Amino acid sequence: MRSYNIRQAIAVAVISATSTVLLLEFYGYIEHAEAVADNAFGEFHSVLPVEGKDYRMSHKESPHGVSCEQGYAMVFTQTKTGDIIKSLLVDSSNRGMYCASD
Repeated sequence: MRSYNIRQAIAVAVISATSTVLLLEFYGYIEHAEAVADNAFGEFHSVLPVEGKDYRMSHKESPHGVSCEQGYAMVFTQTKTGDIIKSLLVDSSNRGMYCASD
């Protein structure tokens, strides 16, 4: 194979890869990570307490916690880097969950 054919093949490969990425970006097929504050960082379930019913629950400590701020429940978690992220606890319709503060 001649050297100019190898250069042409490399140029075509680079142009093809670049144009593919640009077209995928243009049509919205590439999703970019948003800021951490805009993303959900956990999924939570509630348990309805029933008299006399036993609950199976893990004995491991959760990395998440809840605090009450300005009448709303705030969920916080600690990242691997040690940063603490707080977010508002919302229902399935994105309405803030109230909490009782003492």
